Amino acid sequence: MNMSAVKRALEFEMEKDQVAEDILVQAGLARRCDSCGLAIDIDIVGDLTPAYKLANWMVTNADDSVSIFESNRKALTDAIQSTYKQIGEICACGPDGTPFFADD
Repeated sequence: MNMSAVKRALEFEMEKDQVAEDILVQAGLARRCDSCGLAIDIDIVGDLTPAYKLANWMVTNADDSVSIFESNRKALTDAIQSTYKQIGEICACGPDGTPFFADD
């Protein structure tokens, strides 16, 4: 595999991760820092059911934002789970690593 193909494959996976992150935010399990845009884990329990339900609804309704998964619900669920595990609870924007939310 040449570097160009590797780069395309990496970009494809990053795009999938971004879709999963967007679903976590839409489902209320994460928020974006208003300053840096980093997704921050706000769900203390770690129950991903709301994200899975939203993703399932999006696939069922052929939502364009999940088209990269080509209706593969398992791949989308796996991406949500993997992405959730990577999201932290802090970012560098606040004085003590606390994210900045304009409405707080």
